[in-house]
Amino acid sequence: MAKRADLSLTDVERAEPRALADRCRVVLLDEQGLTCAAIGAK
Repeated sequence: MAKRADLSLTDVERAEPRALADRCRVVLLDEQGLTCAAIGAK
């Protein structure tokens, strides 16, 4: 089995996918009809 290469991310690189995922969740919850308050509580 091949050895895995080390992966090194900066704080900015690590935060970008998380922010995109968070925005996607908000859009999907909004599409389900949740209110802004309900989305914020989640």
